[in-house]
Amino acid sequence: MRAYEGVMLPRSAEAAEGAARGLATALAPDAPQGILRHMRRMYGQDDGT
Repeated sequence: MRAYEGVMLPRSAEAAEGAARGLATALAPDAPQGILRHMRRMYGQDDGT
């Protein structure tokens, strides 16, 4: 169990941080522009902003 937790805890923390950033971006005053910037960066269509 400790070996499993040792591997999964960091992965879970990383996923939770990513989800929190996603929610913050979705609810930001500049939405949906922040989401569009993120998607462009993730999928190789960076608009340079």
